[in-house]
Amino acid sequence: MKTTFVVCAVLLAATALMADLTTYTYDSAGRVIAVHYGTGTTTTYQYDATGNLLRFADTLNADSDNDGMADSWELSFFGGLSRDGLGDFDSDGMPDVAEFLAGTLPNDPNSVLQLSRNVTVTQTTTTLQWSAVAGKVYRVQYKDSLSDPGWNDLPGDVTATGGTASQIDTTVTSGPQRFYRVQLVR
Repeated sequence: MKTTFVVCAVLLAATALMADLTTYTYDSAGRVIAVHYGTGTTTTYQYDATGNLLRFADTLNADSDNDGMADSWELSFFGGLSRDGLGDFDSDGMPDVAEFLAGTLPNDPNSVLQLSRNVTVTQTTTTLQWSAVAGKVYRVQYKDSLSDPGWNDLPGDVTATGGTASQIDTTVTSGPQRFYRVQLVR
């Protein structure tokens, strides 16, 4: 037996009334097998014989123009799919595709992944702080000379819980300088 449950959310705008209809489809065991969004996208779920989730397909984050940015995100911020990901809509130095991956706002020049200038240094530690997005995972890397061919990872990735994240470098040596960068892991 297939059952469909309907949820209707209404958004009032200054000039229009817009309804977004979301429907849920269940299998005979009562498990959700599909979520159909009013935008025309669908998320489907598959289960094994014992009811364990095998996989799901999320067309909500589809990237039909293959630019590395979800269509729903592009439509939300740019009103269409004309951006190719390489441009920098808000001129903050971070390409649109990097803003998508980092979870920052592509139309706000103050919303950018960057190290803070507020760095705390002691004889044995350096504390770094950067703008972050809650739930994103970051990795801090360092090198003691820009001529070094590779970067070294500080131990332990950092999962942000708010708008900033930080990590303490306890591997500091007595060298005169150290260079850092923050990478988005996921």
